[in-house]
Amino acid sequence: MARGISKKRQIKVYAKNAVLQMLKWAQEKYNLSDKINDPIIIISFDPRREFSYGGWSQNRKGQWRPYINLAVVDCLKFKPETYKEYDHYKSDPDIGNKWITTWKAKIRYDVAHEISHAIQDANQFLNPEQAAALKRKFGRSNPADAHSKKFQKIYRAIRKRFVNGVRKIK
Repeated sequence: MARGISKKRQIKVYAKNAVLQMLKWAQEKYNLSDKINDPIIIISFDPRREFSYGGWSQNRKGQWRPYINLAVVDCLKFKPETYKEYDHYKSDPDIGNKWITTWKAKIRYDVAHEISHAIQDANQFLNPEQAAALKRKFGRSNPADAHSKKFQKIYRAIRKRFVNGVRKIK
């Protein structure tokens, strides 16, 4: 740990940078609206929080923006663990369960998962051309089906780029 910087601060900075990097990459790769780069980011150390969330929400000005809410209390006293995914894709070699050894890896997995939800739900907040491009690339999904094939395709692209085999994100 860098001298003079608390662990909580390190986690917050790393998580925020991971969110911004992944969203910027998605915006450039899929030619999405610039609004995707103005997310609402919440980083919670509340021990009662068990899950992270991703999607879209209105900011204080009433504008719809990507919403990434990360539960990171486990990173404070991190111990190596298996990052568990949902049963219907837990065995997938790209997006399934993985052994993680650092709190930074855990954050990358969580951020990639929640960013995938934000991109999956983005169609209604983009112009028609951008929404059509996303639909062509990843297919359709019903918003009620949070971990659909569309979500899995998006998650796979992000995991391959930012998580699987990555040693560092600055």
